[in-house]
Amino acid sequence: MPVSSQILNFSTLQLPAPKQDGDTVIMAGHAETADGVRVGFGEVQGTVLPAGSFVEAHGLEVPTDLPLKRKVPEQRFFNLKLYNYWRSSCSWRVRLALAAKGIPYQYVAVNLLQKKQQDPEFGTKNSMLQVPTLEFEDSTTGRTSTLSQSMAIIEFLEEAFPSRKQLFPDDPGLRATVRQMAEVVNSGIQPLQNLGTADRLSQIDSSYDTKKFASISISFGLESLEALAIGAGASAHKFMAGTGEVTVADIYLLPQLYNARRFDVDLEKHCPTLLNVEVGLKALAWAHAADPSNQPDCPEASAGL
Repeated sequence: MPVSSQILNFSTLQLPAPKQDGDTVIMAGHAETADGVRVGFGEVQGTVLPAGSFVEAHGLEVPTDLPLKRKVPEQRFFNLKLYNYWRSSCSWRVRLALAAKGIPYQYVAVNLLQKKQQDPEFGTKNSMLQVPTLEFEDSTTGRTSTLSQSMAIIEFLEEAFPSRKQLFPDDPGLRATVRQMAEVVNSGIQPLQNLGTADRLSQIDSSYDTKKFASISISFGLESLEALAIGAGASAHKFMAGTGEVTVADIYLLPQLYNARRFDVDLEKHCPTLLNVEVGLKALAWAHAADPSNQPDCPEASAGL
């Protein structure tokens, strides 16, 4: 393998640090392979010029419309299939993201109560034997790929379809805030209320009250999320980020409140602000389309009720 294909790191250093126009500066740099071996070293000396002087001297124009994000041809990814279950909150998150962005997809039901996620054929798509799983074709590679884990799928949709509804704000601080909110649900609440967790607790002690365990865990997590929402200025019209724009934090909120009700959590007591945001979200047509009651494998929907 050529040495150039093994290079892992490039490093540069300015000596001395320039302080003003006209200063002389030496830039030194080296490259390293993956195992830490230096494969190149060099230095260059120059003079610091006034800002814009080089551009002006050579009659160059500085572009003002450079994209903030790497552009991905939206036709690259197609034939999306979402393997999911109508009442799965993780599946619901991805349905909400797809609906918010207006991305067409094929709905493939996986009945968790019938343990269909444990079928060997499904295991080839998701080794964790979980939903949701997103399958799609890539026109660049010619391959069919699969993704699991709701956050990974939603971030993929954000990057693969950049001209659609944005769920992660451009501002780094705000983006981190809404991701934090989503992760309170994703990592702090969801694993403790999961069917798999309840099954394992029952295996350890068949008399264990798994519903009470889930209810206490959800209540604690929602109180934390409530505090974050209040801090952000969340409301029915401003949503979780307090900006008036729906973000990934809202995508994670709706399914979690649904689950909280299943476990008899007192939402008025623990998170009144989150309930206010929920009112605003439920008024959105695309959010209604992603609701469990509107999915083809929902018992009520299939019965025409």
